[in-house]
Amino acid sequence: MTGLNILQVTDSADEALSLSRVLFTASYDVRSATISKSEELHDLLACNVYQLVIVHHEHCFPRSGEILAALRQDAPDLPCIIVADQIGKEAVELLKAGAYDYILKEDMARLGSAVEAALTVQQQRAGQCRAEKALRESEEKFSRTFHISPDSININRLKDGVYVDVNEGFTKILGYTREEVIGRSSVPGDLGVWVNVADRDRLKTELLSTGEVIGYEASFRHKGGRTVIGLMSARIFRLDGEDHILSFTRDITARKQAETRHEATLRLLHLCTQCDDTRELCRELVRFFQALTGCEAVALRLRDGADFPYYETRGFSPDFVKAESHLCPVDSTGEAVRDDAGLPVLACMCGQILRRRFDPVQNCFTEHGSFWTNSTSEWRASATESDCKAGLRFRCNDEGYESVALIPLRGKTEPIAIACTGECFEGSCATRRLSQPVLADFLPGTPDSI
Repeated sequence: MTGLNILQVTDSADEALSLSRVLFTASYDVRSATISKSEELHDLLACNVYQLVIVHHEHCFPRSGEILAALRQDAPDLPCIIVADQIGKEAVELLKAGAYDYILKEDMARLGSAVEAALTVQQQRAGQCRAEKALRESEEKFSRTFHISPDSININRLKDGVYVDVNEGFTKILGYTREEVIGRSSVPGDLGVWVNVADRDRLKTELLSTGEVIGYEASFRHKGGRTVIGLMSARIFRLDGEDHILSFTRDITARKQAETRHEATLRLLHLCTQCDDTRELCRELVRFFQALTGCEAVALRLRDGADFPYYETRGFSPDFVKAESHLCPVDSTGEAVRDDAGLPVLACMCGQILRRRFDPVQNCFTEHGSFWTNSTSEWRASATESDCKAGLRFRCNDEGYESVALIPLRGKTEPIAIACTGECFEGSCATRRLSQPVLADFLPGTPDSI
């Protein structure tokens, strides 16, 4: 026997008892409550749990419509079956009003199967409601996570990389507004967010193979041009009939920079202990800086009396090296020109860095006193009259070097050398840009060993 808790609406106790007996023969253990007025329905539903409502519809008891209206308001998921003496036009109206079935008293043998079907539909509806509720809660949870996460979360079409949505973490990490990226692609030829398109191709291949990728490291291009290193996890999902990528990316640039600084410092210290003479050391240092930066031109100026001439160069033209060889101008007697403090004048930005004469608030200077820029043209255009009076010559810019870094190598009390790196543009695009001052700040304190 299957337990069944029903509510009958009738003014005849005999009719209610007869119906319960029919259900008993259909293997239902019936617990039945009876009311005769629709006004009683609200209070009963508030205090009891029913699986089914059965309304006895007769010409002398024509309030089935009122019952259905009350059910729609108080218990819209509770199924209702109408039992009647005959079929009239009201049967269609009651079914339209929400009745699950309409059964004639002369066909009560069908009641058991009608109840079973009504209960099945009720369970399906309840399951659907629970699923919809869980989906809503899941969507709300994802929405909260999506919007407040400091990590970049974005949705892209798999086939072409077009952005469907991005969160605030994406805008903070890569510098674009949401409006600037929606509808545009991350691949080269559009936004070009991927520094290496091969990284995206590998990600796409892995996603198509496994459906999910975790801990994928790749480089991305910030709106301002610098490189951001991200650790990504992604998976494929269907949206509007198409495959999309949902990705979570954490900015690990600072961590990678710290690792680079540590590894480079260890390599540099190894060089300093292995080289036997100054020339060999400087030659290895220049090779070291070129390998570290990937820049086409690297040079090392080494202190020689009052001056800091080029001691070792790679990539700079002979004419440039000759023209820029000396920082310290001399007077007619061949003596070094000195400033008001009695110190030898050191020209151009190299001299300013060696003398620690710069404004650390400006973005082109690092906290450890290095200089870097990805556009010497912009830097030159913003130069003030006092900059020109300080002896800035801008020959790096004249030679075509746009990405430049100057790193002072200091002893315990004073500078002993300065490393210079340069990278040219080809047309409007840099062959390789110094996207952040990693190099310019990775050596604080290390030159003591040199």
